[in-house]
Parts: sequence; C-alpha cells; structure tokens
Amino acid sequence: MKQMISLTAPAKINLNLNILGKRDDGYHELVSLVGFSEFGDLLNFSPAAEDRLIIEGRDAEILHQDKTDNLISKARDGLRSLGVDVPPTEIRLEKHIPIGGGLGGGSSDAATTIRGLIHLYDLTISKDELHKLACNLGADVPACLQPGWKIMAGIGERILPLDSHNFAPNIHVATPYITLANPAIHVSTASIFSDLNAASEARDVLQARQAKITQDIIACWDMRNWSSALALGNDLTAPAITNCAAIAMLLEQIDRLSDKQTLYGYAMSGSGSSCFALFSEAAAAKALSEKLNQAGYWATATAMRNTEG
Repeated sequence: MKQMISLTAPAKINLNLNILGKRDDGYHELVSLVGFSEFGDLLNFSPAAEDRLIIEGRDAEILHQDKTDNLISKARDGLRSLGVDVPPTEIRLEKHIPIGGGLGGGSSDAATTIRGLIHLYDLTISKDELHKLACNLGADVPACLQPGWKIMAGIGERILPLDSHNFAPNIHVATPYITLANPAIHVSTASIFSDLNAASEARDVLQARQAKITQDIIACWDMRNWSSALALGNDLTAPAITNCAAIAMLLEQIDRLSDKQTLYGYAMSGSGSSCFALFSEAAAAKALSEKLNQAGYWATATAMRNTEG
C-alpha cells in the first residue's frame, strides 16, 4: 500500500460533437473526437482513519454544498460495490476546471478517482467491470478512464482509442496547443438536448451515420488535420447559444483576438459554456488567454495530451 498518490484529472475537449439522432429509449446517439489537455484538476489520495473528501480551489463552495452527490464519492463507493476492498481514504480535490462548462470536470474527477484508488491499493478489477461502473457514473466517464485521444460514440459508452503515435507517412504535426475559456455562466445540458429537437431514427440509420462520421474523424486523425476535425462541427452549439448568448460573444472574441497564422480553429466544447481554440504555437495560445483574461473571461493556455495516463 502506498502512502499517497497525486493524479491530474485532465479537462476533456470535444473537437467535434455530431448528434446522429434520438434512439427509441430517448437518448441521443453521438460521435465525437475527444482529446484531453495538460490542464486539469488535481486529486490526492491517501489512507485515512475514515473517508474524507476535501475540496479546495475553484467553485469549492458550490461543490461543498452536497458532497454525498459528488461523483468522486460515487466513484469510490462504486468500487466498493464491486466487492473490492477500498479502505477509508482521504481524497483531496484541488479544483481548477470550471464546473458545468462542457469540459468534463466532474467526469474526469470520477474516472481519476477510480484510477487513483486502484493504484493506491493495488486493486484488481476487470476491464468489463470498470467500464460498467464508469457507464453507471455518467456518459462521459468511460472516455475519461484512460485520458488519451479517442472517438466516443453511442451515448458515450462506445470508445475507440486512437494510437497517439500512428501518424500517416511523412506527416509531422505536433500535438496542438489550446486556449480554454469560459464566460462564467453555467448551462444545463438537459435543457440544451431538449432544445435540440433531434428526430427519432431507426437503429440502422444511426449506425450508418455513425460509421460515416467515424471514417471522417479517422481521416482527420491520420493526417492530424485539426482544422478539418473542428469543421465537423458541434451540433449543440446553436441550442447552447439560445440558452446562453454569452457563448456566441465568447466565440466572437476568440475569432477577433486569435493569431490567424497559427490558429487551427475554435469551437464550443461539449454542451458548453466553455469554448476553446487550437494553435500550432504555444505563444499564440498564451497570448489569446491573456487577452481573454483582460476582457473579463476565465481563460488558460495549455497543451493537448499526446498519450494516455
């Protein structure tokens, strides 16, 4: 047993998010190229006399209001429900990712809790059990279990990892740098999906659409064509802007303030309200974040992670 471990719960970014239609059960089928940033929350795990969850940093007061409903606690208790021995543990969360902002902070925290407790106590759990637990915790949690580049499909439960080293011949494109930004407004994911008004579709139609967009994403990935991946679009942007006009204002600011020579593109992530811009140069990402800070937005510059773990 280790004395303490520290892990980053990286922010999740949807480079595209295509809604294929609504299933018979009411859930929406989607396809998305997902990546993770070096920026994220920090979690520390250590054995203790009793379970403790300590929350510090951004939005700590909000998260303290109901710790029992926190996904970190649910992930810990979920592991115990599988019959594995998880001793009393102190979990300290240093929160940096804006909550409810489309960057998967809660899901990443939950997935990192699973990984952290497994590592701290040398637990043995099958991949199938882990995947089922992650799915039960939330639609984004399975993608966050191994935070590397991947395609997320279904309602988030179908994961296709993308080899970070599988570059096409003679393609030498670095992992992009990213500016993350948020207008400090929380939007309801449920309301945005409700406003989407996606049509119900037969399973064969959904599967055909998924196969087509998956092929398009893989083609972008093989060439590391970030601009084309972003051009696939985020179908939740329009309903999100209807719910939160500040998202449109933030996207306009990103467009106006970005260095176009190094800019791959920009978009809203997930269901919002966070937005991002991808660059080929770290200095351009940093310059944009500083300009957005001056304009009153929360923003940070970082790099995209190239490997899992």
